[in-house]
Amino acid sequence: MSSIARTKDQFAFVKLESLRGVLALPATADSVVLAESIATSQNPSYSDSPEIQNTRGVLERFADGLPAGEFTLKVLSRPTGVGSLPMGSPLFESLMGTKVQGASDVQYSQALTKPSFSICYRKGHMVYYCLGATSSEMSLEVSKKGAVTLEFKGKFMQRICMGDDALAATATAAASSIQVSDAKRFMVGGYVYNPACADNNGGPDLGAGTGYKITAINSVTNSLTLATNLAFAWAANEEVMGYLPQETALGTPILNKDTLVKINGVTGMIRSLSLNINDPCEYLEEEINGSPFPMEYVEGDRKITGNIKSYFRKTDAHKIAQGYTNDEFSLDLEFGSLAGQKMRIHLPRVPAEVPTESDEGAAVALTQNFAALETNGEDSAALYFE
Repeated sequence: MSSIARTKDQFAFVKLESLRGVLALPATADSVVLAESIATSQNPSYSDSPEIQNTRGVLERFADGLPAGEFTLKVLSRPTGVGSLPMGSPLFESLMGTKVQGASDVQYSQALTKPSFSICYRKGHMVYYCLGATSSEMSLEVSKKGAVTLEFKGKFMQRICMGDDALAATATAAASSIQVSDAKRFMVGGYVYNPACADNNGGPDLGAGTGYKITAINSVTNSLTLATNLAFAWAANEEVMGYLPQETALGTPILNKDTLVKINGVTGMIRSLSLNINDPCEYLEEEINGSPFPMEYVEGDRKITGNIKSYFRKTDAHKIAQGYTNDEFSLDLEFGSLAGQKMRIHLPRVPAEVPTESDEGAAVALTQNFAALETNGEDSAALYFE
């Protein structure tokens, strides 16, 4: 049997952190269904030694502090019912700033600060934990085909990697460490479990279990020291894997064809729509903090832009003049039509821009760019699941 990793063998979870950069171990309810292969990276850099010796080569190389990691994660918009959190709620809360869950909707509003979350996912033979992540960008493009797809991008502080392995020797019950075939496949801070054993470090307070946290690694003896002693014996040659809970598909996707655009409350007909909410954080990569990873971030300046494409009707003629007089309007982007299966984005203040004309076959089309402004501060956009 081939051991080559398969692209379809991946699933992910996102969970808000209580403390920035401290792993929030997920549960099944934190599942997100990926709409495209997830991508994360955090690659170290190195500095060559400046010391002068009688050689033309480099004798020493030093590891630099790690930069912030980066992630790209694409999902379908999946509401889960009236007043219920949508799939991937931490992605929206970190992007916007705050969340208010009511009886009839969930509202994500802007704030001066952004909460962090952990991304935990399996891809091929690896399990990854990305700590201290923030959503810095959400973009979408809507046409008449397919489902509403959201692309999130952002940064994180630290990535913990764990590769699939097997026990090199039996570990008895109450053992404080396990011996694997290659300890270099694991990192301190990760959680491991044995899928062949019912023991998963569960208990009254842990439910089905959360795996065993690695506190130290000995790459000479290939042993992993665990924060909690094993409750049962693990047999030689049984698998040792990075821990993740059982994944599930939450909610119902919204179809692109069920999209409405309302300008000052009046519904218009469109050909396509694009929106980009850019709300970045600056991770303090240059700070010397006793850790190789950045440990803090500062919220930056947000910018919300997009465009609406439509066929040029006689009733659209006023849009040309409005662009010159900088008239302002409210813009509501509504996705879905059934209660409990809707997403809405409200932009209260959008100044008009002069649209661009183009020929689309036999018809003339308009492309109108827009940028959202604030009204009183931290209110240029609000996002609802209704």
